Formats: sequence, C-alpha cells, structure tokens
Amino acid sequence: MANETSPLRVPAVLLTMVLTGALLHYGKFIFLPLIVAFLLCLVSRPLVVSLERRRIPSGLTVFGLMVLFVVAVVWVGGQLYDGAEAFVQSIDEAADQAKAAEKAAEEAGLPKAFAVPDEESTIEAIGRLVHEHVHSRDWRDLDLAAISGQVKALFPRVAALLLGALGLVQSAVAQVLLIVFFMIFIFAEQGVSQRKIRLAAGERRDEVVAVLERITADVQLYLAMKTGISLATAVLCWAGLAALGVPWASLFAILTFLLNFIPNVGSILAAVFPAVTALGMEGGGPGVMLAVFVLYAVVNVVFGNLVEPKVLGKQLNLSPLVILIALLFWGALWGISGMFLAVPLTRSAQLVFSHLPSLRWLALLMANDADEARLPATG
Repeated sequence: MANETSPLRVPAVLLTMVLTGALLHYGKFIFLPLIVAFLLCLVSRPLVVSLERRRIPSGLTVFGLMVLFVVAVVWVGGQLYDGAEAFVQSIDEAADQAKAAEKAAEEAGLPKAFAVPDEESTIEAIGRLVHEHVHSRDWRDLDLAAISGQVKALFPRVAALLLGALGLVQSAVAQVLLIVFFMIFIFAEQGVSQRKIRLAAGERRDEVVAVLERITADVQLYLAMKTGISLATAVLCWAGLAALGVPWASLFAILTFLLNFIPNVGSILAAVFPAVTALGMEGGGPGVMLAVFVLYAVVNVVFGNLVEPKVLGKQLNLSPLVILIALLFWGALWGISGMFLAVPLTRSAQLVFSHLPSLRWLALLMANDADEARLPATG
C-alpha cells in the first residue's frame, strides 16, 4: 500500500511548500509582526524572569519593555527621517550647483563635462504653476481653462505623493502596534502555552520541550551577540566617519547598526551611502571615498570574519550558502524585513528538521560541516 502512494509523496510535499510560501507571503501583515514579537519576547524573557525573582512584578517589567520598544522605534525613525531629509536637501543643492556650473560652462563656450537631468519634481511643478498663473500675471488675464487642465494633469502626481507618504506612515504605525499587542498576549500566556505544548506533545513531550529550549537558547544567543557586534561596528564606523569629516556620521552609524543584521549583503550596503557622501562633500573626493571603503572593510573583516565566527559559528552551524539562500528566500517573501529574520528562522527550521527522522538529511545539508554528531539526536 505504501508503494502505491509513494509516487504522490513528492508532489504533495512540493504543493505543501508552495501553499505555505503563498500563505506566508500574502499573510505578511500578520505573520511578520507576530514573528518579530516572538523574537523580542525571547530576547527579553531572561530579564523578565530575573526581575520577577527579585519580586518585581512581571507585568510592570513587560509594560516598561513595551514603552522602551515604542520609544526606541520612534527615536530611530526620527533620526532616520531627519538625516534622510538633510541628505536629500544636500543632493538638491548639489544638483543646483551642478546646473549652475553647466550653464556657466556653456556660456563660456566650454564643452559640457556632464549632463544634469532637467526633470521637474512634483513640488517644483506646483511652484512653477503658482508662479506662472498668480505672481507674474494680472488676475483678469488668467486662462481658467488652461489652469484647470494643468491642475488636473498635476493632481495624480500630487495625490500619489501624498498617498505614498501616508501609506508608509500608516503601515509602520500599524506594524508597531501589532508587535506591541502580540508581545503583551505572548507574555500573558507563556505559562499556559508551555503546559498546552506539553499536553499536545503526548509521549514526545520531553523531545518537543528540548527542541523549543534549544531554539530559544540559540535565538537568544544569536540576537544578543549580533546586537553587541552590530553596536560595536556602528560605533567604530561612526568614529572613523567623524574623523574623516563625513557629514551625517550619526545617521550612517544607525544604518550600519541596522543593516549589519542582514548577513553578507548588509555590511556592503552600509558602506555605500557614506562613501557616496564622501565623494560629493565639500573637501571630499575619490581619496576620502576610498578611505571610507577601507574603514568599513577593516571593521567588517575584524568583526565579520574573526569575532563573529568564533562567537556564533559553532553554535549556529549553518552553511554560508544556506544563509545566502535563506536571505534570498525570506527576502523574496517579506522584503528587507525577511532578510533581517533569515538567520533566526533558518536556524529554528534546522533544529526542527534535526528531530524529524524523515527530514534529518535536510538539517545535515544545512549544516556548516558534515559532522552528524553536532546535530541534536532524535528521540
């Protein structure tokens, strides 16, 4: 009977994987904040337990953590917004200077060294429209039909601009609120949930509890050590950028801290923004840009290739190729948020696979070496 159904096993597994991927992708609005809430609860649980032993109510600790989380998100968001606004303003000023230089060169009969795009932004279009039809003309000579046509042509761009900004803010606020609510309920039900898991596992309760405890320990270690390494990387890069005179060093340090959680790719992306700024800043140039790249390369080699493998390599036991594939997979599902979660989710999946005899081979393929003894034994 088993032989008759075996040909359907592979298509069934593939279909299940496709349906699961589709569910995770289209349910991103729920699953993403839920997983982030679980990870934050895992990281903060030792603190809650430690303070509870010192007779500090867990509810008070959880409330304090919620407030701290919201304040941190608002502060980081404000810093990124202010820095990005100043960065964009400097780019606009540089573009204006480039246009003026190009015009002066053209008037002097010199060849153009570069071409500056003359596209009009939405804000510039609004200003031109007001200037043409209000400030520079008598109101009795206004062509209302022409003005109406221009406003109608401009309206979709203005609406798209406003709706895009409003959508981003609304989505961010909703995600933060969902994370906070999920964390509250997770902390409130953690005792009951553990008893439910033991009852549901039946005879394999010890094995299931061992898997969950191992996942909790590995994720806690990864997030704690990665946070420390990312913070040290950001501080050193900030000091180097400040010494080189690169503007917005604090903004680039925050980006370095956040992007360092994305394996392999994040450290490269973190170096691009300050390097481009160093190239275009006053007193900068290719030499300063090269110095920024060298700074980021040295810091990331020290922490990424020397410190991090010694601290996390033996504990995580994930192949670099698997991490790269996981990065692409979770990035395709959930965008940049999925890239941040790629390593914890992949390590959790590997631990689960290692305790399932039918999928243990997959856990071995995901490992960084071929030593089966380093995987947890099946029950």
